[in-house]
Amino acid sequence: MTVYNKIEKRFELKVNLPVAFARMRVDALDEQDRQDMRREARQQGINLDDIFQAIEKAGAGKLLDVDSEESHMEIWIE
Repeated sequence: MTVYNKIEKRFELKVNLPVAFARMRVDALDEQDRQDMRREARQQGINLDDIFQAIEKAGAGKLLDVDSEESHMEIWIE
């Protein structure tokens, strides 16, 4: 994911995070924290397992590309 500030001509955010690492971090939580996180996500209509599976199934590609006068944001899977 990158967020580039066009006005200041610099990246405000530049993050590379493997999907497997994100899943590992969720799985590394103790059972209570993992249940709390999944419950919070469900209350917002989000199923974390479905998200991870969809990302892994889709493979490489751009998920989001937003451009405005002030900034440019991209999210992609490699």
